[in-house]
Amino acid sequence: MEEAGYPLILKLVGTKCLVVGGGPVAERKTASLLAAGAKVTLLAPALTANLAGWAAEGKILWQERNVQTGDVAESGARLVFAACGDRSVNRSVCAEAEEAGCLSNNVDEPEEGSFTVPAVVRRGDLVIAVSTGGASPTAARTLAREIADRYGEDYATYTAFLREVREHVKASTADKELRRRLLKEAAIGEPALAAIREGTFEVYRETFLRRIREEAGS
Repeated sequence: MEEAGYPLILKLVGTKCLVVGGGPVAERKTASLLAAGAKVTLLAPALTANLAGWAAEGKILWQERNVQTGDVAESGARLVFAACGDRSVNRSVCAEAEEAGCLSNNVDEPEEGSFTVPAVVRRGDLVIAVSTGGASPTAARTLAREIADRYGEDYATYTAFLREVREHVKASTADKELRRRLLKEAAIGEPALAAIREGTFEVYRETFLRRIREEAGS
């Protein structure tokens, strides 16, 4: 039995990342990195139309050539994605990443890299990741679609409300017990979600925030 991976959410704003490859898979990896605010360098002799457009717009740094020995270390990247379509090259990229002390993902052979990328459902601040540990990315995507059907866009509004409540509570009172009680009440999702679905959320939101101010004495 293989050891279980360790799940986490990385903050990548301004972080150097390297993608080796210019096809559809490399495009998907690059899109996710850009959405996370990463600084992406891409090594490939040719690009998909979208990647070429991002390069022309300055969203990514494109080096128009095949990967060479030493590129990983010289890139200064913290994350490396081997997605060039050549399995031997992808393995070499991951091996060099390990020597350089950075994390790597091999899109063809997950076991060859140091991390796998889960299928993700995003609803605002709510992020649900599904992984099979590389056993079957297809199964992970299928499960993610089922989860996406269960947790709709109303959860984006709900999680934004939770963030707003947390900020108000922290700013309004230093009483730890009062903070705990208000945050716990806000986290009971049914009333807020019902208000969102019924179109009465703004009234619910204002009422809850007013309660925070009143109970905190501010």
